[in-house]
Amino acid sequence: MAKSLGIAQGDLLERFSGEILVRATAAARAAGATQIETSDCIGEAAETLLDVARRDKPDLLVVGRRGRGRVAGLVLGSVSQKLAASAPCAVLIVP
Repeated sequence: MAKSLGIAQGDLLERFSGEILVRATAAARAAGATQIETSDCIGEAAETLLDVARRDKPDLLVVGRRGRGRVAGLVLGSVSQKLAASAPCAVLIVP
């Protein structure tokens, strides 16, 4: 898709991630959150989030789950499972 639009794939991903973060921040504010920090990073999701959690020491990580099911989650691994087992803070996994 990026090639057909004449946009580099990395630029397209950066644009989409920025839009997602803007919407997520707005939703968090609308729900009453007052201290919101966002960041977009490149790398393996669980390890990158663990690095950020160790560095920034948040009270809570909120992550979604893919919903692959028990068997696929066990076979393939899961970002949310890795975070729940290894994060230095509480992890809230939302569907």
